[in-house]
Amino acid sequence: MDAINRIRACFPSYCCLCDSRGQDGLDLCGICRDTLPDNVCACVQCGLPLPRVAGIKRRLCGRCQISRPVVTEVHAPFLYRYPMPYFVTSLKFQGEQKYARLLGDLLAQTRLSVASETWPEALVPVPLHRTRLVARGFNQSALIAHYCGQRLGLPVLNHVVRRTVNTQAQTGLSRLQRLQNIRGAFAVTSRRLPAHVAIVDDVLTTGSTLRELARCLRRAGVSRVDAWVCARAS
Repeated sequence: MDAINRIRACFPSYCCLCDSRGQDGLDLCGICRDTLPDNVCACVQCGLPLPRVAGIKRRLCGRCQISRPVVTEVHAPFLYRYPMPYFVTSLKFQGEQKYARLLGDLLAQTRLSVASETWPEALVPVPLHRTRLVARGFNQSALIAHYCGQRLGLPVLNHVVRRTVNTQAQTGLSRLQRLQNIRGAFAVTSRRLPAHVAIVDDVLTTGSTLRELARCLRRAGVSRVDAWVCARAS
């Protein structure tokens, strides 16, 4: 990780929003970084933004208080508000892969700022079905995980899970439709998995994809599954 940071220091970054000099190794200047919609107070199990209450750090939303968690902890540092949709859609639909580096770096930087008793042994990006991967040319979650793992010195397991069903895009579906759409969509392809992993994705909406993938990993023997997502839709 130190070697990577030294290499990056030799090639100064520039803000992808205003072209000013980047700060803290990010492709964002300090002013634009301050405009990002931080998810300041959120449910620790689903990332849903919650009202601030003084003195309380770890909180659960109403749904998570009554449900058995499949994902142990969610790290969702930003809300899905401008400029996060711009970063995500430019990456996914316009092939602007520079935003994968920015999102991965932001995910790593914000995760380092959060105290934690345990860290995952590896990152697992949400896989794309082969048909969609061929059409897009890349998996945005895998790219984000690559840059995040590079910053933190964590391995990225790109091929331990595959998407067995070419599901309909989740955008525009209701919560129930999302659950039905993603059910049984993943299969573990490796017999040796770490005990603790973090799933990496770009945006968390209802959490149906993350929960289904987490169930699949737990059935394969993973004892703890966290989720690291760039932004939380509220």
